[in-house]
Amino acid sequence: MNPAVIIPIFGITFTMGIPLLAIWTSHQRKLAEIKASGVQSNDNSLRSEVEALRAEVASLRDTTTKFDLSFDSQLTQLETRLERTETNNLKRFQTEETPQAQTLGR
Repeated sequence: MNPAVIIPIFGITFTMGIPLLAIWTSHQRKLAEIKASGVQSNDNSLRSEVEALRAEVASLRDTTTKFDLSFDSQLTQLETRLERTETNNLKRFQTEETPQAQTLGR
């Protein structure tokens, strides 16, 4: 190729290439900033959701503990009532007179 043709082609390419390169790098920088801010906002929203879930789990844990204690209390009361009923019934049957067997002729 003729150097007289190559030099203007390179000149035009560099002249148009520098602004295109600047536009492209600016675009890449903006994309990187958007990604970085998106990660931070996602990170903050995830943290708040995790904290909300932790609070909910703690609330559920408290509720189940209360129900467990209530169930144990009711079970203890039921056992006490059953023992008292069995004791009363046992005493009643032991104190009742059993009919005497009668023999004839003797």
